[in-house]
Amino acid sequence: MSLFQCQVCGCVENTALAAQGFEPMLFMGTFSYAYAPEREGKLLCSACGPTHYRDGKPTGFGKWHGEFDRTFLPLGEFKTNKRGNLEHIATGSEDYKQFAIDRIQLPKPFTESNETIPGKPKPFIKLPKEAFAKAVEVTDSNEPPTPALLGLMRGDYVDPQRAKFKELAREAALECYVKYGYLPANKAAAENWHPHVWVTDAMKKACASESERAHIAELRADTAEADLAEMTDNFNKVVRQKMKLSKELATAEQCNADLLALLRDTKTMLASELSYELYHNIAVHMKRIDAALNPNPEAESHD
Repeated sequence: MSLFQCQVCGCVENTALAAQGFEPMLFMGTFSYAYAPEREGKLLCSACGPTHYRDGKPTGFGKWHGEFDRTFLPLGEFKTNKRGNLEHIATGSEDYKQFAIDRIQLPKPFTESNETIPGKPKPFIKLPKEAFAKAVEVTDSNEPPTPALLGLMRGDYVDPQRAKFKELAREAALECYVKYGYLPANKAAAENWHPHVWVTDAMKKACASESERAHIAELRADTAEADLAEMTDNFNKVVRQKMKLSKELATAEQCNADLLALLRDTKTMLASELSYELYHNIAVHMKRIDAALNPNPEAESHD
């Protein structure tokens, strides 16, 4: 039985007296938030909590339980600590009464002039007078609202697209192979079942972003085409450069071959000339040697 701060009015509440604060993970799909859709998913006191279940039966909440005095605190300045007590975030003090304030003014879920709800940038709901009167009558009584009225109270009247999203969500819930407790079990139950507001909001954003996605895809296509053209141009430049270098390489190789042939011919010619000159010089030297050894060859021949 911990204390917590209501995230709507800011008062101090006990989990045992307010259905654990209507914790979404504990009571997902149990309560109807048609009376104030913006409160769904928040920790609520007994007075701010939902007045009806999803099936239209009254919850007994929607009013202060009276077990202790209702103390209002600055909204968002307190947390539940490990001991289950309410702790002032800034100072760490558990004496919350010293921070008590007068009751804050809350927007009523349904008034003809109340077209906006805190946290919603656009008008959320505006009913025709007869539907508005019926909604107020049902909210102030114990009569369970009909599914059609619940749809009006949840904004289907002003947002047909949201109504379509709900139908799609109901179909998906029935087709879901994992049967969670908060999902409808059959078509009859699905008629009175409403998806969370954030689900239809996400679907609406997804559809709203389709045009943006198409524009982005178009930009990407244009960019891809430009990139492809640039890459093709660069490729052609590289190919032309390679062809030019190939021609220059072939020319250089031919020049090298010609030079090599010239060197070989020169070598052969030089070798021939050197061989002839060397033979001639040897012959001259042999004659000289013979002359030195036989200075009078004629006298030798007569003898």
